[in-house]
Amino acid sequence: MTTQTSTIAKRAEAAGASPEFADAYIALKAAAAQQPAVVTGDVVAFLGRPATPFAHWMDAHRDLFNNN
Repeated sequence: MTTQTSTIAKRAEAAGASPEFADAYIALKAAAAQQPAVVTGDVVAFLGRPATPFAHWMDAHRDLFNNN
């Protein structure tokens, strides 16, 4: 395990995730980095509009992630 994956695992466990979940999450992210998901038109077909970029969604919902 690299220092970066060790840090991610420790943070996940500190947030309440089991060590097994942390390991599985890291493996999933590593696999996705090697072979990203196929982009389809399903979101547009389902929502009737393009997907919202994550950064836009995050800006609109920032208060949900504030620790205050």
